[in-house]
Amino acid sequence: MSSNVECIDAPKIIDTDKTQLVTFAVGDIILGVDIGHVQEINRSTDITEVPGAPKQYHGVVNLRGDVVTILNPHHIFNIPEIPRTRTCRNLILNLGEDRVGVLVDRILDILDVRKSEFNRRPSNVDSIDRKYIESVYLQDDQIVIVVSLEALADAHEEAQATA
Repeated sequence: MSSNVECIDAPKIIDTDKTQLVTFAVGDIILGVDIGHVQEINRSTDITEVPGAPKQYHGVVNLRGDVVTILNPHHIFNIPEIPRTRTCRNLILNLGEDRVGVLVDRILDILDVRKSEFNRRPSNVDSIDRKYIESVYLQDDQIVIVVSLEALADAHEEAQATA
């Protein structure tokens, strides 16, 4: 007697209390963004500087036929700039209707974090302006600053208005 039992994959349970952060370094500061806003990460080659552009802009890249602005987080976050190295990457983000790149010094990791592990924006973090901090996450002995994408989008719009 043969069995007519079908194998059905059990539905995957999505843990809504977890999120993933793409972490990266700008200078000595470790930052993170929700992976849901990351379109891609690519090498920082072929960035075209735009004469007369605000210092918040590093330049533009041609991303498969679309011109994408690359922001310079050193100027936005007021972090001392370091020379570009082979580890620099463009972190391409979806900010509402816009795609915007951020030139980061190096990509670090993707972290699985429970939402309950995020801490509110502390008042004593002096490394970057508090308006760019959505929250912080303590990973071992390091602080990961979760970037407020809303504030980053505002910085992009302000720079566009000045350009």
